[in-house]
Amino acid sequence: MAEPSRASPLSELRSALPSLPMRLREVGRFVAANDYDATTRSMRELASVAGADPASFTRLAKALGYSGWEELRAALTEARALVGEQGGRVHAEANYLVIRTKSKALSEVFNTGRYIDRIVREADALKFTEKLCVFDSELIPNSIIYPL
Repeated sequence: MAEPSRASPLSELRSALPSLPMRLREVGRFVAANDYDATTRSMRELASVAGADPASFTRLAKALGYSGWEELRAALTEARALVGEQGGRVHAEANYLVIRTKSKALSEVFNTGRYIDRIVREADALKFTEKLCVFDSELIPNSIIYPL
């Protein structure tokens, strides 16, 4: 039997905030305001920035019905990637960052942005019907000859 779909983890978190104990509410607000960091940084890094004990993130996840922080983090990551699905068509987004490294100079941010993809399910495969790359960088180097 299929498991019932859950609301987005951020929606669940925001709905639960008023009923959480004060310290978990503070950690929950931090996660809600920094959901990208919650998907890309370690629990210890998050705790350090939030001024919280790392175990608070595990307690928050359990208070929301997850088995632990890693399950909540995975749900936050998946929610960021999959924007929606309807009738076998998937809308997905993903951020990217390209770092230029040089042998005798400091590395630098070359380009940032996001992919916006439309995917269709056909038989047992997923196929792109549209793939957009949106540059968020202020300046786009005129030397971009590499596919991003």
